Amino acid sequence: MKHTDNQNQDSFFQLGLMQVDIPQDNELVRISKEIDWDKMIELVSRKYSGKRGRNSKSLRMMIALEIAKRKLGLSDKDIVEQLKVDIALKVFCGFKSFHHDIPDASTLTYFRRRLDSETLRQLEEVNIQRIIRKVPKRIRHQVISDTTCVPANITYPTDSKLLATAWKKLVAVAERIRGMGVSLVIRGKRKIASAIRNFNLRRKKTKAEVKKMNGKLIRAVSRAIHFVRRHIQKTNEELKTSVQKIFDAAQAILEQQRTLLRQRVRRIKDRIVSFHEPNVRPLFRGKDGKTTEFGPKVCMNVIGGALVQTAKLSHNNFSDTEIVDAGLETHRGTFDRYPKEFIADRGAHSPKNHHRLAECSIIDGVQYRGKIPKNTHLPPPKTIRRMYRRRTLVEGKIGTFKTRYQGDRNRYADKNAQCWVSFGFITMNAAWAAAH
Repeated sequence: MKHTDNQNQDSFFQLGLMQVDIPQDNELVRISKEIDWDKMIELVSRKYSGKRGRNSKSLRMMIALEIAKRKLGLSDKDIVEQLKVDIALKVFCGFKSFHHDIPDASTLTYFRRRLDSETLRQLEEVNIQRIIRKVPKRIRHQVISDTTCVPANITYPTDSKLLATAWKKLVAVAERIRGMGVSLVIRGKRKIASAIRNFNLRRKKTKAEVKKMNGKLIRAVSRAIHFVRRHIQKTNEELKTSVQKIFDAAQAILEQQRTLLRQRVRRIKDRIVSFHEPNVRPLFRGKDGKTTEFGPKVCMNVIGGALVQTAKLSHNNFSDTEIVDAGLETHRGTFDRYPKEFIADRGAHSPKNHHRLAECSIIDGVQYRGKIPKNTHLPPPKTIRRMYRRRTLVEGKIGTFKTRYQGDRNRYADKNAQCWVSFGFITMNAAWAAAH
């Protein structure tokens, strides 16, 4: 059931009664004045029952902790510990006294599970609608769009590492079965474990050594799947259900490696790169130092050169030509109108996109790729130069998001990637508004 505040009776430990002054220039205090708490709480409260179950923790506190985490760069456990002693954080969470509930760190995990992508999109919208007043009127409806990758929290994937992880997980399942009283012998366990350890200790490996190790692990995983599947029939349904995801991931990895070995290719559609996060896909970026990244691809709108909003998030490497439609529809959904100007780099170029911008009477700032057609109606040269200079703003916003708001890596599970991105943008926008 959703949380209800009842502060009719004053507490001896109220901040006002104890004459505790909070500096108004404190960053959290300034940010709290820029956030639309009432609308955010209303949106989140729809995910809770109004009559059934016990009261939840304060929704203002849960939202505030997610935002403060991103600003202070703390984990769930650290932000809960800081809430116990930090007066500014207590005020940011909406508390008026020292006497209040302190949530467990796991409560934040359960809170995030309730927030679907639509709710997170609305949370971004209500704050942008409040902060947009600080953006100069002449550029309030100027949109600069670009894409970036938010890397998943996984190790760098290799074929041998995936197969070794699958084998270890299957052996762990076999040991659980044996712990339930089923008589079985896990053969070859020490031999395979020793081979994996020796292989990992070698810094330089030839292609022949890698191929030989992968073949050995493929045979080991195949035997382990048949072995565990045969003995798990002697256990209860609860264990069968709990290990189904392990079976599915191991089987998918095994089939993937067999295909790569059989067809002698290095690329395969919907390739799995992590046993624990099977939805993560490799994204070829073609940048120096990071030719390939692993995580969801995010299309972001920069409104008026200041505010950042999620336009599209996908685990697949969608074409940059799709960011025009995504950016226009996101802006219209927030402000009930199309932007005045739309700016993007040459990756968004396509005749269809230029035609749509012209149809909607939007100043076309999408950079052309190659030779410009003769009959093209371009903006005045002065406008083109101005929009070309403005295009670099989005790169600065991406850099700020990744260096100051933990956008360099998604610390949540892959299914909560949208939550990680949305709260990062909400915090980033509120901090900008507080500074202006």
